[in-house]
Amino acid sequence: MEVLDDKYQIEQLLGQGGMGAVYRATHLGTRRTVAVKVIQPQLSTHEQFVARFRREAEAAGRLRHPNVVDVTDFGFAQTARGPVAYLVMEYLDGCTLAEIISEEGALPIQWVIDILEQVCAAVEEAHRAGIIHRDLKPDNIWLEPNGRGGYTVKVLDFGLVKLGDSDHGPTAAPPIPALNTSATEADTLLRSTTEEHATLIKASDQTVDDNLTAVGSAMGTPFYMSPEQCKGERLDTRSDIYSLGVVAYRLLTGETPFAGPPETVIELHKTAPPPPIREKNRKVPRKMARIVMSALAKDPAERPQSAAGFAASLRASWEGPGHLLRQAFALYSEHFPTFIKISLLGYAPFAVLALVNLSDRLIDPQRLSPMRLMIYGIALFVAMVITLLFAYFFVSAATVPLVVQLMIAPLRPVRISTGISALKRRWRIFVLTSLLVMTLILLGSILFVIPGLIAAIIYALYAPVVIMEDLGVRGTLRRSRTLSRRALLTVVIITLVQFALPVLVWRAAVTTNFTLQLNDDYSPRQIGFDFSMSGLSGLYQLLNVFVTPLTAIMASLLYLKTRKAGGESLRDTSDQFEALDIPRSKWQARMRSRWTSTRG
Repeated sequence: MEVLDDKYQIEQLLGQGGMGAVYRATHLGTRRTVAVKVIQPQLSTHEQFVARFRREAEAAGRLRHPNVVDVTDFGFAQTARGPVAYLVMEYLDGCTLAEIISEEGALPIQWVIDILEQVCAAVEEAHRAGIIHRDLKPDNIWLEPNGRGGYTVKVLDFGLVKLGDSDHGPTAAPPIPALNTSATEADTLLRSTTEEHATLIKASDQTVDDNLTAVGSAMGTPFYMSPEQCKGERLDTRSDIYSLGVVAYRLLTGETPFAGPPETVIELHKTAPPPPIREKNRKVPRKMARIVMSALAKDPAERPQSAAGFAASLRASWEGPGHLLRQAFALYSEHFPTFIKISLLGYAPFAVLALVNLSDRLIDPQRLSPMRLMIYGIALFVAMVITLLFAYFFVSAATVPLVVQLMIAPLRPVRISTGISALKRRWRIFVLTSLLVMTLILLGSILFVIPGLIAAIIYALYAPVVIMEDLGVRGTLRRSRTLSRRALLTVVIITLVQFALPVLVWRAAVTTNFTLQLNDDYSPRQIGFDFSMSGLSGLYQLLNVFVTPLTAIMASLLYLKTRKAGGESLRDTSDQFEALDIPRSKWQARMRSRWTSTRG
């Protein structure tokens, strides 16, 4: 067996193409199994091609992410065939996404979302580091069994990247030469035997600027290239978003948007709209289809503006009201002691008044004059309404940070102090906004009920917005309206469920009578409505101690869902959660400091 550079014992050929080969090898110092990528000796003499290879090592090496292949070494070695450049990567078990698609065709939607979320996480990290991949395709997406019944996705082949200082600056790509299907390998190199997976390589006698080397410089794979990439225009991170859209299209339908010879596909990318996804797979939800088609927009400004946002939108389009309700019940049952403690704190004032309302034991009505008894009854009723509202508002607000934490940092200890600290920070804005929303709902309810229901729906998310986002009263109301429109049907269903649960408790606690008598001409003759609440039945209201946390969890999850539906990533939410400046233990503070410094 050959030993490369006195460090790596070559054991088995894993794959090869026009530019080189990949071998399984063992690092002699650690006995670790690795993958060694070696370029052809004749290409190792070209400075520009070697520069491209070095750039791949630098790009992958500067990324630390679980979904990016780990590059550990780069160098040059003398072999029997001459000097070669090599790149050492972690050895991966499993197979490429292209191999799976070739056998399965369209994949289950849940699979698609899971795969794309991991791919987008890697691409987002690259973009934040100023790296544009340029050749995202199923061949460069690896699935490795994780030992728990699932798969860890790894994004490979950063050889086409442009290294920059930020994820916003555009980079230039030279014009793509016309393809000649009869050209020799020196003119056009294909990394695969099929045109669909082929990576186009520029002719070896051309020279271009630093953005894309000439000799052996990959231009991209025609079936997954963005329109601007096909035109040779300046590229930014949204070119990768288009490629992700093509990958998503392929996973959902089993086909790429365009087919044919590479030169035809390139022209179609530049000019033709892709066929609608639902024409090829009716099982794809309409919202999901719209999101994928938006990623395939010819104008980069019309695409999702980040990979993380694209993944978040896809996830939100798949998770309907049923999923949200199941998730709410799961969180409630798993962390019941914490949520019930918050609820008990909120309902403590009402519990005291409910005991006072047991008038036959604590207060003797016979000793009070009718006027005093009436005043006492009205005052007690008003006080109970106020304490009920206080309890509802307190629980709704204090629950939000806990739910957000459970979704973005589930391993961090869940403490009541987290919710209370966040509420203390924003309590003035929260009180003002709550009073305004309650007033709008009550006034709307007086006006034939419907306006009140509409107000309840469009402002259903005001509590999470107040706690999580640094907005004033007007900004909170505008933000709540915006979020509600993103998933209106889900918001309506969850809002109705939130109203229905307390109403059921109210029906158990309060006796109501409604009278309606009509004349012969069906005009109303008598309309009456009254309710009564005995001392003991008033305690039924304490059932809300168990109901209100559940409705608050629903609202918090709905807030996160609508954010994702708008392409707002979990990282954005995480940054806002950290900005709450909630007290942390020493180890949490150290973890936060180190995490921030690595991304500084």
